[in-house]
Amino acid sequence: MPSDDIFKLQKQIPYVFKGAEYIQCNKYQLKSYALFKLPANIDNVQDGKAVDEQVINLAYFPNETGARDLTVYIPPKLKNSINELVKSNVYISSSDILISLIIDSEGKSLSFTVIGAYIDKKPVQLEKYDSNGDKFMITIPSYGLEKMLGQSDEAFIVLVNVKQKK
Repeated sequence: MPSDDIFKLQKQIPYVFKGAEYIQCNKYQLKSYALFKLPANIDNVQDGKAVDEQVINLAYFPNETGARDLTVYIPPKLKNSINELVKSNVYISSSDILISLIIDSEGKSLSFTVIGAYIDKKPVQLEKYDSNGDKFMITIPSYGLEKMLGQSDEAFIVLVNVKQKK
C-alpha cells in the first residue's frame, strides 16, 4: 500500500510536470523513491525556445564540426515549479531528483562524445561512445540538474558531435 507521501507526490508531480505519469515506488538504502514518466518536447526547428513551459525541452543543435549536440533545457516556468516543490516539501530535495532519457536511434548506429553523464547507469566523462543501434539511457548528473535549476537560464549539453555511423 502506498504511503501518504507517495499519494501526495502522485498529485503534485503531474501539477508540476504536465503529462507526468506515476510508474512505481522503490526502496533503496532505507529511502523510498517514486518513479515518474515525463514527456519531453523535441525541438526540431532548433530555435532553442520551449514549445511548452511545463515540459522539458530536448534539442539537437548543429556545431562547428557539422555534427549535432544534444541539449536538455528546463523552461523558466517549469524550473520555478520544480524549485517551489523542493522548497515546500520536507520529503524531496533537489539532490533527490534524477532525470534520465531513453535514447532510441531506431536501429541506426550513432557515434558521439559524452561530456559528463551516466550511460546505462555507468559514469562517463569525456568519452567517445557508439550506440550500435541499441537503445540506451542517459542520466543527467546532479551538477547538471543543479545548473539547470539554478539562476542561469542555460541548457545542459549532454552529448556532443552526435553523428549517424555509416
